[in-house]
Amino acid sequence: MATDISSFISTVLNAALAADESTIKQSFTIEVVDDGFIFVLRYPNSLIMNTDLYFRIYDIVAAAVYPAYTLIRPASMQLVAREGNLSVSRGLFFPWKEGRSKRLIGSVDDILANSHDKNRIPIMQGIDFDFNKSPGIALTGNSGAGKSTALHYLLEVYAERFGTTSITLIDPKLSNGARWAKNHDGVNLVIPQPEDRPEDFLPRVNATLADAVREITRRQSELYQHVNTVSADYRSIGLKPRFIVIDEVASLAIGLKKSLLDEFHGLLTQISLLGRESGVFLTLSLQEARQSLLPTEVRSQMGVRILLGRIDKQSAQFLFPEMDSSFPLPIGGRGTGIISINDGEHYGVEPVAMPTITTNQ
Repeated sequence: MATDISSFISTVLNAALAADESTIKQSFTIEVVDDGFIFVLRYPNSLIMNTDLYFRIYDIVAAAVYPAYTLIRPASMQLVAREGNLSVSRGLFFPWKEGRSKRLIGSVDDILANSHDKNRIPIMQGIDFDFNKSPGIALTGNSGAGKSTALHYLLEVYAERFGTTSITLIDPKLSNGARWAKNHDGVNLVIPQPEDRPEDFLPRVNATLADAVREITRRQSELYQHVNTVSADYRSIGLKPRFIVIDEVASLAIGLKKSLLDEFHGLLTQISLLGRESGVFLTLSLQEARQSLLPTEVRSQMGVRILLGRIDKQSAQFLFPEMDSSFPLPIGGRGTGIISINDGEHYGVEPVAMPTITTNQ
């Protein structure tokens, strides 16, 4: 099978790359490895091994090998060293997974029954992540893309795995999240009161986030006092994670005084920077992760980035600045898009279809 796919990729690239360079002329070879393939360029060569060539090869091969393999798009060129003489001692590595990930469908209990590590959140068959290694989730997408359903799923996972008291939910729109929390005792729900103006509500949100920052400080102090090992986190002293979930960040951040927004953004930044070791994690939902809504310092700390709905250069520019409109995305309906997980286990951006919950929770 490795020989067959190597030959197929070689044939595809021979037809699409420069006419003067091909495997027939021994200009390059394809090596298939367990988690991808390596494009080995033989020097001297008219092809230049740079980012343009890397993503050109990606664009050529990604659609050609799908659905037998799903190519994963790294944020940057992956250059690897090889054994051999200097003319072939390096190559371009392209990660993939065999087959394609499949959407999870069922009740939350059914979905979690096949996930035995409570620190891992299943997203698809073939995609999951440990929220301790990739703290912080940014969930974006246009209206109707499936953000509310995706957020509902994450809330259910947090509640099932760690109890409703682990969740602080801020819902400025009194929408799906707030209605979910009404039926789940123990959730710390922060919502506007009937008489509230936006400038009245945001200070209460900031007070809630300030409490989370103080909890981070308390937990860090306990870790320092009671743990002598260099590597440790909140689990070392028997603490549970705490999840700060904000549904539709834009509703909090549009049209308010700069002093209030600066405080809000500053608190989000502190939690995103300091929360990992102490076990206080952000989950943020919004249509676009624009700078005015979500500062770069916060975006850069989000271990999991998800964009649902329309995927193009414009919609991806804030959360996925490394992307362009050439990303090949299989059509999959509501709740589909792209995901990037920064945890040392995943390579880059890949298609995603968020779980479908078949029973009301």
